[in-house]
Parts: sequence; structure tokens; C-alpha cells
Amino acid sequence: MLYHQDRMSARRLFAIGNMVVPTEHALNEAIQVAPLVLSDDVKRQKIVQKLARLQFSASTVRKIQDVFVSEMNKGIHQQPSSLQMENTYVPELLDGTEEGLYLALDLGGTNFRILLLELAHGTPIREKVKKYHISSDLRVGSGIRLFDYLAECVSDFVIAHGLQDVELPLGFTFSFPMIQHSLDIGILVTWTKTFNCPDVVNEDAVKLLREALDRRGDTKVKVMAILNDTTGTLVQGSTLDHDTAIGLILGTGSNACYLERADRVEHWETERHGEREVTFS
Repeated sequence: MLYHQDRMSARRLFAIGNMVVPTEHALNEAIQVAPLVLSDDVKRQKIVQKLARLQFSASTVRKIQDVFVSEMNKGIHQQPSSLQMENTYVPELLDGTEEGLYLALDLGGTNFRILLLELAHGTPIREKVKKYHISSDLRVGSGIRLFDYLAECVSDFVIAHGLQDVELPLGFTFSFPMIQHSLDIGILVTWTKTFNCPDVVNEDAVKLLREALDRRGDTKVKVMAILNDTTGTLVQGSTLDHDTAIGLILGTGSNACYLERADRVEHWETERHGEREVTFS
């Protein structure tokens, strides 16, 4: 799954390993950058002793990497794995030719964001963002009420920008455990954080949002894709550095995604169209 001479080289994963389980060399470098704090040998020695339990040798990091690679390979080949290894069906990252207006809805906490982005030659020329609060009764009540509220906020945002008669593609960042069957089908596995709308579990979040938008009928927003925040991080990172190959979230929950060779992927429920790569989470 890790292949050389391209963006998914083994040393990238080793670098991630150093971030999570730092080697002695990495920790020593960190110590060197704080001379004012470590102004005397006594303080330095105390810090070194405290950090000793966090130090891993290169061979230990390599063993951890090997375990990750093994579990990732199992997931790709639909074998039991400790990693979820979900195919996101995102076949490629941005290439700088993107044009037009796009909406994004980012749902993952008590506040969610709606973003309007206008691109010209792949470069943002307009960006508008608004945050909306989700009350506790909506977070634990009926799923229909929750998605109706999301649709109401989308409508409010679109109309405020005078775009109610413009066809707008929307990407839905849904930061909860889900199983994806295609780019625009995401089945909620379970709620996390402060959300608990039981009637949404095992349902398609895209379908629920589309139905809520249709019930209003006051905009021309079309939900085109669903993804988690990790995939969104990878896509955004690729706009800053075209060599970006891994997206990583370390927060209330932790997750990572990366680009995999499409010809290695067995779990693919939609028709293939000659994709060379696909994002796995």
C-alpha cells in the first residue's frame, strides 16, 4: 500500500510516526529550541527525565509503522482489521482548474459552518463563512427537525447572498462515523460528541439533507458529495502543497486519510471510471 517514487512514500508515514511517537533525536531537537526555558543543566535534566518515557527508538517506530501497514492492507482487501479503512470515493485532489461557485456545510459540533467559495483557475477569489448554533434540543431530538434546521440555515445563507436562483453544488462535511457507498451516500453508524438523534442512525445523511432542502424549495442547492473532516483537511492541504498526501485530525476524535492506488482497492460499490487514486479514511 505504501509505494515509492510517488507521494505515498514510506518516509512520509515514518514522519507521521515521529509526530505521534517521537524518537530520541526528535525530542532532543525539541529541547534544543527552548534555550531560555532550559537555562541550566538541572532544569534540562528534569525535562529529559520526564520525557524519557515518550522516547522511542527508530526500530520501535518502524515496528509501529509495520503494524499500521499490515492493518491498512487488511482493510483494503476487505479482511478483518482494527482500522475502519473506508473508501471515500474521492478520486483525485484539486488540480488548479476549478471554476465557479461552491457551497460547503461543515457539521461536527454544537456550531456548524456554511461557506461560499468562488474559484477562478483553482484560486479562491471570494470566500464567505457564517457560523450557526445548534441548540441542545435539536442535537438530541428528531432527525427531521435537525436536518430541517440545517436546510433553513442553508436557505438563510444563500438568500442573504442573493443566490437563491443560482444552481449551487454543495459539499457536506459530516464529521461522524459513517459508511460510504458512493461519493454522495453516507450511512451514519453512530452519533458522537453531543449529538443523539436515534432516527438518523443507519440512514443516509445526504438523503436527509436533500429531502429537507426539497421541503423548503426556495433555493437551487444540490448536495453533490459527503465527506468527513479528515478528507476535507487533505483536500484543503493539497491546495497549499500539491505534494500533500495525508490528512490528519487530532482532537475530540482522531482520524487520518491518505491517497491509495485505485487498482489495489477491492471495496468499490460504484462503477469505476479509470481512477488512478482514491482517498481512504
